[in-house]
Amino acid sequence: MTWFKVDDTFHSHPKVMATDADALGLWVVAGSWCGSNLTDGFVPAYVVPRLIPGGTELAEKLVAAGLWRHAEKGYQFHDWFDRNPSAEKVKAEREAAAERQRKWRESRRNASGHGGSNAGSNGVRNGVTNAAPTRPDPTPPMGGRGGGHQFRPRLEVVHSPCGQCNETRHVELPDGSVARCPTCHPKGRRVS
Repeated sequence: MTWFKVDDTFHSHPKVMATDADALGLWVVAGSWCGSNLTDGFVPAYVVPRLIPGGTELAEKLVAAGLWRHAEKGYQFHDWFDRNPSAEKVKAEREAAAERQRKWRESRRNASGHGGSNAGSNGVRNGVTNAAPTRPDPTPPMGGRGGGHQFRPRLEVVHSPCGQCNETRHVELPDGSVARCPTCHPKGRRVS
């Protein structure tokens, strides 16, 4: 965003004191337009009537007061560069800010170890990939409905070589605890 700067003594300047208040309204609105469009204080003649009703007549009052001067195909603010930056300077500052932001983002990515795409770095850093799992995970999510305690679900028997345990080779005992399948793990012990 570019600011159109107005001197804090503008209100008491002799040129301002001698100018119609409506013309000063055009001066302010046109200054904002110039700042937004980076025209270095140039106001095209076709823009003036679109900025404020009666703009063309008011522009001539600004020229008569010495606040504007006639320019080819429009008007030029008097002493624009005394208080406002040039379009070239604003563009250079924007490019510098964009470069600083790019470098900052890059440094944040590098500091967090992501270095770009998550797909490549997660596989190395976490030992996993972002690929879909080859089989569903039988472990339910923690806490159910936003609760804080982990619960142990009843394990279901799924097709496996022994036919008595699930694919993790665990069976649920009558007391609700989980143990390794005695068929698949003859020296079975409780898993807890």
